[in-house]
Amino acid sequence: MRSKEELDAAWEKATGLHRAGKLNDAETIYRQILAAQPSLARVWHQLGIAQSQQGRRAEALAAFDNALLADPDMSEALIGRGEMLMQLRRDAEAVTPLERLVALKPDNANAWTLLSGALVSLGRCEEALAAQDRALAVQPGNADWITNRGMLLQRLKRYEDSLENLNKAVELRPNDARALNLRAVSLALLGRLNEALLNVDEALAISPQLFHAHYNRAGVLIDLGRPEEAVTAYDRVLALAPEHQEARQRRALLLEQIKNRQSAKPH
Repeated sequence: MRSKEELDAAWEKATGLHRAGKLNDAETIYRQILAAQPSLARVWHQLGIAQSQQGRRAEALAAFDNALLADPDMSEALIGRGEMLMQLRRDAEAVTPLERLVALKPDNANAWTLLSGALVSLGRCEEALAAQDRALAVQPGNADWITNRGMLLQRLKRYEDSLENLNKAVELRPNDARALNLRAVSLALLGRLNEALLNVDEALAISPQLFHAHYNRAGVLIDLGRPEEAVTAYDRVLALAPEHQEARQRRALLLEQIKNRQSAKPH
């Protein structure tokens, strides 16, 4: 596989197999091409995509790194590297390629959103909000990103602003359980508990497996003075997410409070 014609034919065959979902076959040909021409950035990138689609994140990351050795400004490889680092929970490292990408392509809305996600995980919420705003400047009607903005405003304790964003997100997509659940959180934090309960119940009617919503429902029920129902909500959390230690601890504390209250009643 030496001539340009042979390489081009192999590339066409590999990408066709890739599109057909035959990832192992495509990967074999990508590797054959790279054995002949190891500096082809687009082939390293496609190899990384095939590996990431098979859940082989560390190998995909290495492939994207090789693509960037061949072409340091390859935007697809920069975003691929950022995504793999985030999936590997190496968010601090992911910031560097994503910042490089948005510097090269400031109108790449997806890159701004990925950067926002990495910054959130590092607790840099003000910067994350600014990055999400850059994405929304490019695609102002994206309901997912408006929801993300509402979540960020919650973390920054700007609850009225958060509610305004989440109202818009729900208006754009009324059956979005995540947006409804987050709106319930903002309403609860603003003391509007009955509205919060309605929203979280609506979220759970759409997505009964959303354990975050069951957890938030428990908190609202506690604030409404309905501890027994809150225990049931925590039970649902633990049925869906047995490793949720905070729910387990809060449930135990709540049961102790209920027991103490009952024992203090006059007989």
